[in-house]
Amino acid sequence: TGSGDMTVKLTDVTKGSPISSFIGHSNVVYSVVWHPTLNNILASTSADGTCKLNDIKSNKIIKNYTYKFECMTCDFSKYETLLAIGLSNGAILLHDLRGKTNEPILTLQGHSLTTRKLQFSPFDSNTLISVGYDMNVIQWNIKQSSPVKVLKHHTEFVYGIDFSLFEKGVVATTGWDNKLSVFTI
Repeated sequence: TGSGDMTVKLTDVTKGSPISSFIGHSNVVYSVVWHPTLNNILASTSADGTCKLNDIKSNKIIKNYTYKFECMTCDFSKYETLLAIGLSNGAILLHDLRGKTNEPILTLQGHSLTTRKLQFSPFDSNTLISVGYDMNVIQWNIKQSSPVKVLKHHTEFVYGIDFSLFEKGVVATTGWDNKLSVFTI
């Protein structure tokens, strides 16, 4: 979990007790995600403008991406060595985890306000969906630099997104408009 106390905590849910705590952010932690194939790696984003990759075995930060804007969300590609990070200025940055520098390999510009959540498709290595405070849901093909589709079915900030793991292309979004939308891309 990520917290307002600036920590990332790993908890054994069967026992209800913390296993370890990661300190390194200097502001609220917005999101935490596991790497899909490396069970010792997790990424966290924070209002301090950083996205950190933590190795839970060594309890060390192995990568630290730093920006001028708040890092709101991140997700690992399920097929490639990519990490997508959504920023408070609306940008989405893609990083190759094998890269020697912390420079993004691609910047996607589609949201006019904060990119609040994003997620890679579990079925298609090139598909990324993002949602934002501009009330848009954007489907991206990461091989291109422009949106594939922009959906405008919410009337307030779009806050959450998830791909179905059982049906290809089925997506759910939710927003401050009290709507839960389920649709096929």
